[in-house]
Amino acid sequence: FLPRDNFIADDKNDAEGATEEEKICLGLVLNTRTLTISLPTHKFKAWSAQVNETLHKRKIDIKSLRSLLGRMENIAIIIPMFGHFLSNVRQLEIKAALSNRIQRINKRCKDDLHLFLSFLEKAHSGINMNLIAFRVPNKIYINDACEHGLGGYSKDGKAWSWVIPKHLRGRAHINFLEFIAQVISIWMDVEHNEVKNLDCILAMGDNSASMGWLRRTNFRENEECHMEWAAKQQVARKLASLVLESNSCLYRQWFKGADN
Repeated sequence: FLPRDNFIADDKNDAEGATEEEKICLGLVLNTRTLTISLPTHKFKAWSAQVNETLHKRKIDIKSLRSLLGRMENIAIIIPMFGHFLSNVRQLEIKAALSNRIQRINKRCKDDLHLFLSFLEKAHSGINMNLIAFRVPNKIYINDACEHGLGGYSKDGKAWSWVIPKHLRGRAHINFLEFIAQVISIWMDVEHNEVKNLDCILAMGDNSASMGWLRRTNFRENEECHMEWAAKQQVARKLASLVLESNSCLYRQWFKGADN
């Protein structure tokens, strides 16, 4: 036999190998009793302090912006819907990278940073693992739109439609109309208390852009004017608040229009 070291590191085994209900993995605390994932206390304090410090500044450099975005992306891992609240900070980071200049922190970014503080508290208190683990959905919606109207239905048998008034037709891109249709179906069931705690929602549609926006709306499309981008953000924020307040999770599935 060739001489070799023991494959178990005795010092690490003594320090970390004991049976525990909590383990730190990839910088997050996993609690197997409460089935939650949470942000460690030392990170919560440090990140909150950075956000509060930034909120009292008028300008910010590219290094600080990237640090903030990295931490915001980290929270989006355990609270996926937070991806909808990165848009303005991301846009500021892009401007800073292109111009290589310190950027003024606008009101929209500060609003997102205030939200980040509340999400940090939520992450620190713990997120149920069932909202992150891959699951079979129990609430399924299929939605579609055209220039004349929106519509959709759920696997529970509920259907809806809305005809766009003639004076409003042609004012919104079809991608945006499809996105609104996806949000309406979820909104209706949340309002009627038909989306329960820890429910898993699946939204289905044939528009790839709108299905991507269900996950996050970080970037501004090249052809979007400021008003269109702001409207998309407003709808995305409503969607995120619906999913977060109902303590549910959201999946999406795109399929070809011919299969619709």
